[in-house]
Amino acid sequence: MEEVALNYDSAEFVLKIPPLGEGDKGLVYPVKSTSLNLPGATGRLCLKVAKQHQVCRNCLLEESRSTAFFLSEHVAVPPIYHMDPLGRFAVKELIEGESITSLYLRFNSLTVRAQSLVLRRLEQFLNRLLELFEKRPDLQSEHQSEQHLCAVQGRTGFSEQTEFVLIDPGLCPRRTTRVLT
Repeated sequence: MEEVALNYDSAEFVLKIPPLGEGDKGLVYPVKSTSLNLPGATGRLCLKVAKQHQVCRNCLLEESRSTAFFLSEHVAVPPIYHMDPLGRFAVKELIEGESITSLYLRFNSLTVRAQSLVLRRLEQFLNRLLELFEKRPDLQSEHQSEQHLCAVQGRTGFSEQTEFVLIDPGLCPRRTTRVLT
C-alpha cells in the first residue's frame, strides 16, 4: 500500500492509498498518522472524506449525530474522534471486519456451528436496531444496507462474542422526486 501526505484545513494526515471504500457520498482512507489531537482514540483510524456536494457534507454531519445516539444506546458503531464543522471530513475508528454481504457469499463454507452463531448474533443485533427504530423512527434510512453491517470475529473465529457493528449509521436527506406532468 502506498501513502500520501495531505493537508486538510489545518490538519495534516498521512493516508494509505488506495481508499478502503468509496460510496456515492464519500471516500474512506486508512490513517497512518495525523496532527490532530484525538483524545480517546486508541485503535486504528480512518478518514472519511465527503464528496464536494453540500448534500454529501450534510450526510457526514448527520452521521455524527446518529453515531452519538447509537453509542448512547450501547450499539456498536465506530466512534467519531474528530468532525470537521463544515462536514468535509471525519476521523473515525477503523473497524476490521467483514461486511454481511461478503459473509453471506461465503456462508455455505462455514461450519454448521459457525453458521448458527452468526445467525443468532445477527438476529440479536438486528432486533436491537429494530427496537431503536421504534424509539427513533427518524434514524431509519433507505440508504442503510447490508453493506453497512460488519461482522467482527474473535481470534478463534465466530463465537458468542462475535460482534456486529453498524459501520455507517449516517442518514441522508431523502431525495425529493418531482413528477413531470
